[in-house]
Amino acid sequence: MKSFRWYSAQKFFAQPLPSPIWRWLQQAHLTQAICSQYQHQLQVISQGQSKILFEEAQLLPEDSNPVWIREICHIGDNQPLVYARVTVPNKTYQEFADDFNALQNRPIGDTLLFKNPDVLRSTFHYALIHDAAPFYEQSCKLLGLAPEFYARYSLFTWKTYPLLITEIFTPDLKRWKTIA
Repeated sequence: MKSFRWYSAQKFFAQPLPSPIWRWLQQAHLTQAICSQYQHQLQVISQGQSKILFEEAQLLPEDSNPVWIREICHIGDNQPLVYARVTVPNKTYQEFADDFNALQNRPIGDTLLFKNPDVLRSTFHYALIHDAAPFYEQSCKLLGLAPEFYARYSLFTWKTYPLLITEIFTPDLKRWKTIA
């Protein structure tokens, strides 16, 4: 059985990766990148109160349960490309509930985070998701069966309130058109 572990960019990219997936994993503004390459749709899978996963609890403050979870799928040219899970500790949710509830089918990064001067983002951490790892089952449901998926997470701090975004990429995410 393979073990699951998050890696810094330096360690993760020390191994050879397929060229297209490497480029996708490096994109700071994923929705914009997908929109530049595909006909994009954002599908909200679910959002609401839930229990935190053990792996998420390791990355967020101790008093994070329950959490508000938003699961979405980025669709490109009618194909699922990226499964994303936003994990928001209860205190963060209470502080910004109106903002989170108003998202509807808009991406959280472009809508609430990237242009907000009160938001800081950590560096990315990366992993290979396989059958013994968290997120694997949901990734297979949304992205299709695969032996493994590339994933990344980053922590955001909005004022002093944390939230976590984890993104899992389909192995079929190959296309990267050069934009003139």
